[in-house]
Amino acid sequence: MAIVGTECRIYRNTATWATPTWVEVDNIRDVNLPDEWNTAEFKTRGNTVIRHKRTTRNRSVSLQMEHDPDTATNDANFEAFTDAMYDESGDAADGTIELAIMNGDITVSDVQGVRGVWLVTKMDEAEPLEDAQLWDIEIKPAVVDGANAVQWYEVP
Repeated sequence: MAIVGTECRIYRNTATWATPTWVEVDNIRDVNLPDEWNTAEFKTRGNTVIRHKRTTRNRSVSLQMEHDPDTATNDANFEAFTDAMYDESGDAADGTIELAIMNGDITVSDVQGVRGVWLVTKMDEAEPLEDAQLWDIEIKPAVVDGANAVQWYEVP
């Protein structure tokens, strides 16, 4: 059965990696989760076909978030993103947020997605005249130890 965007969910972990407490980030509109390999290119005079070899993987995510400070959960989620964006403490967690970007409810078996610690790299505010205030946000995998790195995640 096909999945539509309204069934997909993003969750923010408010506890530890080993024993997560997931809070749904329900003030998200559109999400774009590209998954592509960067490649090295091989060209020689002895072979007329350009060949490629995988090198690194790009998992940057862009999303749109509405902000309503009168809704407690909505505001807490927004604050978590802004805290990560504007944190300049210089500690190891500088600018990071742990998220699971899933194709359904994270409490249901076999739901899949990407889980990891992300770096918030962009928050652009838009104030359209006839629409909700929106924030265009970009997140990228953060440099963390291997266990918390961005990875494919399936609910057991």
